[in-house]
Amino acid sequence: MGEIKQMNKHLPWHGSQWRILQNRSEQDQLPHALLLTGHQGVGKELFAKQFASYLLCSDFDVAEGQACGVCKNCQLIKAGNYSDWLNVFPEEKGRAIKVDQIRAVASFVSKTAQLGGYKIIIVRPADSMNINAANALLKTLEEPSPKTLIMLITHRLMVLPATVRSRCQIVSFGIPDRQKAIEWLQHTEEFVGNDLSDAQINLLFSLANNAPLKVLELIENNELSFREEIFQQWFKFAKGELSLVELSSKWQKLDLVRVLNHLRSWVMDMIHIRQLDQKNIINQDVESSLKELALSYEVQKFYKYHDELNQALRWLLGQANLNPQLLIEGLLIKWLG
Repeated sequence: MGEIKQMNKHLPWHGSQWRILQNRSEQDQLPHALLLTGHQGVGKELFAKQFASYLLCSDFDVAEGQACGVCKNCQLIKAGNYSDWLNVFPEEKGRAIKVDQIRAVASFVSKTAQLGGYKIIIVRPADSMNINAANALLKTLEEPSPKTLIMLITHRLMVLPATVRSRCQIVSFGIPDRQKAIEWLQHTEEFVGNDLSDAQINLLFSLANNAPLKVLELIENNELSFREEIFQQWFKFAKGELSLVELSSKWQKLDLVRVLNHLRSWVMDMIHIRQLDQKNIINQDVESSLKELALSYEVQKFYKYHDELNQALRWLLGQANLNPQLLIEGLLIKWLG
């Protein structure tokens, strides 16, 4: 998705995390490394950028808890020219953060801040560091430099080595209350102009596991229309009204991660239907169609197929050299089997 427009003021559900770190900053007691963790789509990266801006601002507003946005430092940050701020992320989407990138962090940390304030390093997603990169980071974490703050961001905390986790102060971010998140969402620039019903907004929150920034991503990607189209195709295939070859030719041209995430959600809902677990059904707008399919098969089929989809997604997210046609046809054959 395009980057959410950066706001100076922190998100409403980040208040407690912000106050704790702001107080520590005022008392000159900030740790040298923070590990921001929690669900995807709750704004961890935005929080890190806002807090970095706050620390680097030369005229920050303590009462409001935000950077001023107009001082020289803030202007340099907006222009992406702040010399004492280093962002570390995979060179290619889905790839690992490499050891050379982390060695560059060590070099950056060893130098004197050019503008006399903090040196900030943001590493995201931290769980994408390969083992050599993670080991290289340990030395920097073990030998902190004054006025340096490293912020690691992850939604997969336990993927990080325990040695890295233990050297950071963990800052956890939970899922906000849905109604409060909806109220916030309705005032965002990205949301204005989207003619969405209350039912559609609630569906988007369910699809996004209640993560507000994930909802914005789904809106930007026109996800509801995408989902409707592939659901109708899959439902016809499952009922024998669309051939495997026809469906494969349509899906292999699409973003397969998006396709398989939706398919996995439908399969999980069919499991809930068979278990009479109404409250956990996500795709309630297509529940009657899912129920028709759910009652046509043994529940064990859905559990097995859910595992197959998880494995396929791991391959895709791991950037394995996959043939889209073979992947899709293999999954469709397994559904028929």
